[in-house]
Amino acid sequence: MNFTGIIILRKNSRKYVDQIKSASTVFSRLILISEDNSLSEKVNNLSFIKSEKNSNFEHYIKIFSAILSKNANYILLTFLESDLILASEISGTLNIPGPQLNLSQISRNKLLQRNLLIENNLPTPSYVYIKDKSELTNNTNSIVFPAITKPTNSSLSLGVRLVKNKHELIGAFNEAELINKNKNYFENSEFGILIEEYLPGEEITVDGVIISGKFYLGGIHNKKKNNGPTFEEDLYSLPFKHPELEREITEIISKLTSSLSINNSLFNAELRQDVSGKFKIVEFSNRLSGAYCHRHIKYVYTIDLVALYCKAICGIKIKNDDLLRSNPRCSTCTKWIFGTGIVKKNSPGDIINSPYFDDYYKITLPDHVVNNLSGINCIARFSLKGPYDSINDVLNLENEAVELEKLADIKVSSD
Repeated sequence: MNFTGIIILRKNSRKYVDQIKSASTVFSRLILISEDNSLSEKVNNLSFIKSEKNSNFEHYIKIFSAILSKNANYILLTFLESDLILASEISGTLNIPGPQLNLSQISRNKLLQRNLLIENNLPTPSYVYIKDKSELTNNTNSIVFPAITKPTNSSLSLGVRLVKNKHELIGAFNEAELINKNKNYFENSEFGILIEEYLPGEEITVDGVIISGKFYLGGIHNKKKNNGPTFEEDLYSLPFKHPELEREITEIISKLTSSLSINNSLFNAELRQDVSGKFKIVEFSNRLSGAYCHRHIKYVYTIDLVALYCKAICGIKIKNDDLLRSNPRCSTCTKWIFGTGIVKKNSPGDIINSPYFDDYYKITLPDHVVNNLSGINCIARFSLKGPYDSINDVLNLENEAVELEKLADIKVSSD
């Protein structure tokens, strides 16, 4: 049986070319619905439908009504956090297999996540929930500083702040309100912020796939430790530096996914260590980490999480060997580059001369302003791929990335 995959990526579809290419290996035809057609690489069997900017649910229903055929089989996909609920609602309305609505709703609401984690006795930071600034006066006495603030409905670390006192807490709340007013596709979401226990230890991001209710690990990325006040992504690497903890972490995520009653889904969770070294679940979602995570997991462990998910949701039989990860075959690293102002030039420069160079991605294009309400100003990111015999190779590649960042040919103007 042939299937057509329909992918909704309202913004920045070019960021997800790796995932789209993996999906193309399963579907006989792919349709990308997006506000922009900016893929940097050609993808086999892919056609494009342009959607209107800031359009609503009804607009997408009209698009689907125009392309769906009674005699064809369709699967609905998205790889973008802010499109999860839209894709789930379309899936349910048109009876097309796609992301589960209840799971997408939980993924898009950090308060629902906290409640579910507590109900299932899973490790998670303690928190206070605030909906109105007036509540800050009444709840301040129960808050232990330093603390983390985060809007319940945002993504990409927007509005996530380390606050050390009541004054900084009020400022963080004001910033979160401003982010909420801009919406950024957070439809029908109630505003509020979590004031959470600060976890000072190492942070990791875990990616995998759920097939017939069982969680299969893809990879655990090391993340550069960030002590605030903002929490932008700066550096990811593989393989995991603490393989002795891999089984424990996988069991935590397996317990989490079991509590969600998921059949088939992509899955990501962020964890961070508390003062005692215990990993706690910071957040989770029914999509994979962005950037190069999907690509790097394929490089290191040969497992293709997107292809596995697409096969599962299509009902295609999956070989047991395809669910098994290989031993690490290489090391990988993602490094972000930051700045503020108008980008005049953005190219890799001499980074491409490194024997470990793999890819360079322009997050902010020339003549565009690099700016973000949360103070996260990403200009570019690049991918490195190196040898792997021990954890030292991961450390060496991370150090190489830090040095290579200085060789990027980037010019930013304040004018």
